[in-house]
Amino acid sequence: MTIISGPVISAGQSLSNILNVSTGNAGIARITMPADWTSAWLTFQISQDGSVFSDLCFPTGALVVVTVRAGATVVTDPNIWQAAYFKFRSGHPDQPIVQQAVRNFTCVTM
Repeated sequence: MTIISGPVISAGQSLSNILNVSTGNAGIARITMPADWTSAWLTFQISQDGSVFSDLCFPTGALVVVTVRAGATVVTDPNIWQAAYFKFRSGHPDQPIVQQAVRNFTCVTM
């Protein structure tokens, strides 16, 4: 288990920088939300190489959407969260929600 500061969504943006969890077991076990999160769903992009990203979806094709609260910690399902690189998105790919200030997450890797 490793605690990582990040990823970060910059002010005026809806998509975070890259969270690299490629060392160790690769994957996210928990996500702690920023205390001042602008209300929005949390969706994700993943990558195995850190350069080509795609939306994180269930086998049915449905987008993985997490309903979150500011300052809360989300426990993830290990069957879904195995990837080397992640980007966090505020909102849905078709309806991103811009964050008004820098939003820094804290993650615990598997």
